Amino acid sequence: MSFHLYDTDIFVVAGTTTRVHGKSEGVFSKNNLGYTVGDDPQVVTFNRETLAKQINTNLSDWIFVKQCHSDQFKKVTTADKGKGAYSFEDGIDQVDALYSFDKHLVLSFFHADCVPVLFYDRTTNLIGAIHAGYDGTLSEITKKTLSHIIQNENVNPKNIQVIIGPALSYKNSNMNIDITQRLQNMTVDTSDCYTKLENGHFKIDTRTLNKRMILKCGIPLENIQDYDQDTYEESDLYYSYERDGQTGRHLSFITQV
Repeated sequence: MSFHLYDTDIFVVAGTTTRVHGKSEGVFSKNNLGYTVGDDPQVVTFNRETLAKQINTNLSDWIFVKQCHSDQFKKVTTADKGKGAYSFEDGIDQVDALYSFDKHLVLSFFHADCVPVLFYDRTTNLIGAIHAGYDGTLSEITKKTLSHIIQNENVNPKNIQVIIGPALSYKNSNMNIDITQRLQNMTVDTSDCYTKLENGHFKIDTRTLNKRMILKCGIPLENIQDYDQDTYEESDLYYSYERDGQTGRHLSFITQV
C-alpha cells in the first residue's frame, strides 16, 4: 500500500494514501480504500488491513465517518473503535469531521479531490480529521470544528498543528451551481477565492478558504503544513473525481501512539 507520511510529532502518525499501482484497465482495487466506488468489498477491506499493519495498528482501532459533505463534527472515544472500518454504512453517521483525546485510535476518511485537514496537539493528546469538500468548505466545517474544540475542550490554538493534504486545485475546480450567496455568507475573505465562468459555473479555491478558516481560529501560520499538490494534475499519484468521474478513493488518517 502506497502512502505519504506527513512530518509530525514523534508520537503522531498522519498520512494520505496514493493511487500508485492503483488502476488497471478501469479497476481501482489495488490501492482503493473506499467501499462506495464499485470495488469488491473484500478487496477494499484487505487494502485497509494492509495499510493498518503498515503503520503498526489494527483496523479494528480505526474510526471512519459516514461522510455526507456536511458541516458536522463529533468527538469520539475508544467506545467508537471499528466504526466504519469494515463497512461504509457503519461509519459515524451525518458527520464529516472527528476528533478525540484517546490514544491508539485512528481517525480517518476517504476522498478524491476534497481537502483533507488533519490536526493534533501533543499537550492535550488531541487528534482530529476533517473532510472538507465543496459543500463542507462553503459551510465552514473546518472553522466550526476547530472553534468548538478551542472553545469547549480547553485547547490552546497556538498548540494545534495542522496538515492540509493534496486536493483539487483552484484552476481545475468546477461547481455547476450558483454559490454566490454561500460565498458572501462565509466569515473569511472569499473575494480572491472564486471565479464565476460564462457558463454560470464557478471555480473555487477550497484549499485557501480552509487555510483562512484555520488562521481565523487563532492557529499560527507556522503551525500549518500545507501539502500543496493537485489531485487533478498529479494523475500518477492521486485519484480525481473531477478528472475521471468514476474513480477510486484515498484515505487520510491520523493517530497517536
